[in-house]
Amino acid sequence: MKSNKQSLSETLLSVAQIDPSLPSLDLHGLSVHEAELEVDHFLSQQLYRKERVVRIICGVGTGALADAIWEFVQKHPVVEMAKSKGSEIFVVL
Repeated sequence: MKSNKQSLSETLLSVAQIDPSLPSLDLHGLSVHEAELEVDHFLSQQLYRKERVVRIICGVGTGALADAIWEFVQKHPVVEMAKSKGSEIFVVL
């Protein structure tokens, strides 16, 4: 059975996919190392601003950056839940 917190996180992720006003970070043109630094800083900033859901845009390309950032986000201490959809990753803080 899902907890209320998990259900809320899943609902937030569903809504996030149609919300154009979400705080977003675009990683186009960055190396994996640069992107990880940017994502870490972005997530910390958004947590401080009390944002609950954010969007990270990786781009399509070869998929290497998106894969690396997906793994990074999954291990990040402020991330409660994440969902990947195409070239975007939606994160609940």
